[in-house]
Amino acid sequence: SDNFDVIYQRVSGLINKWKCYGLTIPGREVITKSILLSQYTYIGSMLDMTESQLTKVQTQLNQFVLENTNSSRTGDKKKWMKEDLLYGKTNQGGRNLINVRNYFKGLKLSWLRRYAILKYDDHWCDLIDQTLGISSFDQRKNIFNWGSEFVSKSITATHLCISNILDSLSDIQRNWVANAVRGDNRKQ
Repeated sequence: SDNFDVIYQRVSGLINKWKCYGLTIPGREVITKSILLSQYTYIGSMLDMTESQLTKVQTQLNQFVLENTNSSRTGDKKKWMKEDLLYGKTNQGGRNLINVRNYFKGLKLSWLRRYAILKYDDHWCDLIDQTLGISSFDQRKNIFNWGSEFVSKSITATHLCISNILDSLSDIQRNWVANAVRGDNRKQ
């Protein structure tokens, strides 16, 4: 929580610096994606943020882009853009803003690429091996085929960071299967 508060205040300070330039919405989008969101990258990839912290970050970034303000209060103004347009792809009429929940899940999933595909040999990899009962590098890539139920059973609070990585994998596997049933995996 202390780490989050320090970074939140740092981002608030950056927003205050950029507000006075009167940037257009596309200009504020660039600042948000390149400067503001990057401040949260480390804690988002290593630590699990609470739902209220995620909402606070998303609101902070959205308020800057849409209103050129520095506020995390929700409900102050009526939302003038639907979320599917806000986060939707530009070729489909959206603004292509980053959904922080998905962004942080993607950061955690990038650790699995290092683990299973690039075959890192590090202590955190040994912890995943131990948690999943894996004994060789060749078995690592199989985690992508095991399904969300197997991964969910392996998630423990013993190693919180490892559990967060596996939870992200489980979540994406559940969503992938649900989307496959609807036939819309490629739209994500």
